[in-house]
Amino acid sequence: MIGYRNNHVTLDILKSLIQSCHRDLNLFSKYVAKVIELILETNDTELVDHACQVFVVFTEYHDGSTLGVDSDFTHDYETLLKKFAGFCSFESSSDDLLRLQMRYNGHRTLQAAVISSALQASDFKTQLELILNPLIITLSNTKNPADALAQSNENIDIRESAVNNENLNAHTIDVLAAKTCALLFGKANGVALRQSLVPIFSYVDNKQKWWPPNLVVSMMKLVLHSLQPQYSYLLVSELIQQFDNTQSESSDYLEKRASFVSALDAILNANVSLVGISVLEVLNSLFAQLIQSLHDSNKKFMTSKDDNSLHYFIHQGLVQSIGGLASQTYYVNQLNDITSSIVSKLRINHADTTIEGLSIVEYRRATIQCLQHVVVCSAKKSEREGDAPVYNHSISLDTLIPALGLLLDTASETRIEFAEMLTYYLEETAEDDIGLNIPSPIKTVIKGTARQRAAAALVVEWLLTIAEFYRIDSLHEYAEGIKQERLKHDEYSTVFMTNDLTVSEFEQLEPENRNIVDRFVDQAVVVEMLSKDGPLRDQDDVEGIDLVSKLNAQWDVNTEDKHGSTFRIRTSRNLSDLKAKLVTSWSSGTEMTLNDSEKNKQTINVENLKEVLVGQMQTEVVGLDVMSSSYLSKNPSEAFTDMSSLLESITSGHNETSF
Repeated sequence: MIGYRNNHVTLDILKSLIQSCHRDLNLFSKYVAKVIELILETNDTELVDHACQVFVVFTEYHDGSTLGVDSDFTHDYETLLKKFAGFCSFESSSDDLLRLQMRYNGHRTLQAAVISSALQASDFKTQLELILNPLIITLSNTKNPADALAQSNENIDIRESAVNNENLNAHTIDVLAAKTCALLFGKANGVALRQSLVPIFSYVDNKQKWWPPNLVVSMMKLVLHSLQPQYSYLLVSELIQQFDNTQSESSDYLEKRASFVSALDAILNANVSLVGISVLEVLNSLFAQLIQSLHDSNKKFMTSKDDNSLHYFIHQGLVQSIGGLASQTYYVNQLNDITSSIVSKLRINHADTTIEGLSIVEYRRATIQCLQHVVVCSAKKSEREGDAPVYNHSISLDTLIPALGLLLDTASETRIEFAEMLTYYLEETAEDDIGLNIPSPIKTVIKGTARQRAAAALVVEWLLTIAEFYRIDSLHEYAEGIKQERLKHDEYSTVFMTNDLTVSEFEQLEPENRNIVDRFVDQAVVVEMLSKDGPLRDQDDVEGIDLVSKLNAQWDVNTEDKHGSTFRIRTSRNLSDLKAKLVTSWSSGTEMTLNDSEKNKQTINVENLKEVLVGQMQTEVVGLDVMSSSYLSKNPSEAFTDMSSLLESITSGHNETSF
């Protein structure tokens, strides 16, 4: 009993000495370590608890400057860490309370060692292995995700004794382990990060816990949220390297790949900015792994998880990871760069039936899926940022134009998949106030007379939309008249008469209809209506002369480059205030006195309509004119056989303005 009391007195003296003479701690630090080590060997619960409290105080002041210099002290200090690590999984008693108290003492002393500046003062790798392994073991046996525990609002005071602690329970141990792990990775720099990840992957590998990926994903998310921002991107690089290094000969090859992909998916879609990440480099690495994964799955892209195939989780995880790159913005024009890179991988002009050893259909299916997820994630990013732009999407249509050739692809699967992606993109980028009702994706390639009717109808439908939105009654009446005339003579495509388009070829909708459109839109009439009756003139263009000039200009791929951005017809972005209203027509002899706010409300800049009117109408003017000529007569056998011919005719046809 006397020896028991003397030991407690000794520990109290050490504690007071450390707090009072901490500036001279290096003079007696090795003796402190020796005394604590001797007390731990008594295996007395209260003495061990008291010794752990002294160690917690010791680490507050110990800077580790003598570690590595004094070999005896270094050995004693590391021996203490080993003993504390052993306490974390204490099983030497059948007493549940005793096991709980010993584990608490182990975890609180390890957290004290992590908080101490001595952690990185000497051999970081040795201390890391001693500290991290027991933390991983504890977190692998918890019911709650490690990252959720680390981010919880529960604060545990490690200075509090384990004895007579009424709040002590198993959950306390789990939270303490997670927060210690977070503190550890919070101190890791670039080199230390890789060293810190090795014990995690080694443990998972030894225990065969790759799949399901709960442990790996939760630990990687914990690491992500704990790292200093400037090092967070290195976690992605390290995971990709681990993913690349998986050996196909390994019995758990697919489990490892699926686990790493799940972790990458979680990180890249975690709404955490990975400062310093090389977006396109990561994109190319992920895409290369996607191609490799297609080879692993018998060269087929998995779209269903009914069979719980690991291939499915790998494929979907990779395309979702690629999409996640679009969820954060790291530089100007990033989304367009990502989109352009993926579009280039579609290899639109590839003539062979295979690409990189895969069928062209499966290769493009996977690539289109990547494009789809980029579009989806970029749209979600706009919603998260809480801004209210006119367009809730940042991907320029110009980046997708090179891929439009897939709408002419010989494989119906490719046409459908690309059309669905494009439809989603158009829906997301449409101005909210326009209220366009885009029908089901046009899952077809229009051929022959059906193609001509659809293309001609598209122009009329667009003119009706413009007329309704800008309240141009004369244009609406004109376009509706043409529509009714075509309907009367069976010259209007049924694609705009139904929302249920599930056929793979247009002719299946109207197989017996061979009528060719010969009732056309007159460009001159439309231009006159837009320039005189519509609210589309710039406030400086009171006569509409400038607008007429722009609408009558011949359009090709070089037009915008020649004229610059001023050539474009724009309407004001404040659509709610600038919708067309009944106004008095402008004339040179009429003077209107308006204040600035009234002027702004009654003025609509008119530049974007040009792309629609000229671009779409020229398709009708040139393409349909050619169709109605000797090249495409009333004889169905002489109709165009594919869209490529139509596109060629658009670029080389006549420049007539009335048809």
